[in-house]
Amino acid sequence: NKLKLNKKPLYVYIIPKQIKGLEGDKIELICHINGEIDTKIEWKRLSGSLSSKHLIEGNKLIIESLSHEDRGYYECEAKNKIENSSDYALIEVEDRESPKIEIYPSL
Repeated sequence: NKLKLNKKPLYVYIIPKQIKGLEGDKIELICHINGEIDTKIEWKRLSGSLSSKHLIEGNKLIIESLSHEDRGYYECEAKNKIENSSDYALIEVEDRESPKIEIYPSL
């Protein structure tokens, strides 16, 4: 008889799945993992590579100052010795409107 260990399958999910920010906003994506403890995570960008403005702190991907170049899908991939799992999130960027100044004639 072989002893079977009941392990949860590796499962990854990103919160939020979709985020819309204004230019200049700070945003965070958080990669949650269910499964083995000795799992490594890696953040990837599907439409190009991550740059120095994309900060990775533990399981978080942080963009301090959002710009239109940051639009697109991001992937969190988790790997251990046996399996791997991925999830995706979409970042959308809106223009920050400049304040409108109206000048009225003095009375």
